[in-house]
Amino acid sequence: MIVSFVLSPDDPNYEAYADHEDESAIRYYVRQAEKLKAEEQKTLYVDFSHMSSYQWEDPQFMDRMQGEYVRFEPYLRQGLTQFLAEQGHQIFDTKWFQVGIYNLPGV
Repeated sequence: MIVSFVLSPDDPNYEAYADHEDESAIRYYVRQAEKLKAEEQKTLYVDFSHMSSYQWEDPQFMDRMQGEYVRFEPYLRQGLTQFLAEQGHQIFDTKWFQVGIYNLPGV
């Protein structure tokens, strides 16, 4: 999901990245991973609406993740660490990456 996600022109973040890449393929989270590395940050922020727009195998996944975030959080961090390693980050045992989710409904 995170590697293949492409911003749509109606996304609020689209304008900030439209000048830098081919407008048909703004890979937002790949760009965020590059920024994370350049700024030596540890948290990747994910828009809940982006996650909700993905066609999950389990149609109840997003409801479960909202209700049981503590259960899913270690897997999100593990997936993020794998994604960042694939994007060229050096991963050390002492380095912990976090996932921050924003635009949650009802918050």
